[in-house]
Amino acid sequence: MRYRREESFRYKFTAPIYCFYWDEYERTKKDGAVLDLSPNGLKLETSADLPITTSIDVTFGLNSTSLNVRGNIKWKKSYLKKYIVGLELQNDEELKRKIINELKQHVKKERQNSLTNNR
Repeated sequence: MRYRREESFRYKFTAPIYCFYWDEYERTKKDGAVLDLSPNGLKLETSADLPITTSIDVTFGLNSTSLNVRGNIKWKKSYLKKYIVGLELQNDEELKRKIINELKQHVKKERQNSLTNNR
């Protein structure tokens, strides 16, 4: 099944962000990496072959803020010896605003660091 995102604001990280998540399918805590993020979804890299429709809770840090999000796996693909999965997040409006604000701060810091390094 193809899952098509129709979202205007999705940020792809230049370096993946470490995360851990609770896998309800296997009932274990696992490591992963957030590859991109929006208020309604994220792309996660993991070594686990998670079934589509599995719900997981993902925790990661952005700037100095810890974010805990819950989502359903909507698609997955294998990549080398890992899996890339797309999550549709189940966020309330407050958490969506928090994600947007943290992403704005992250982009601002990245731009400042880029300008500083190019001098």
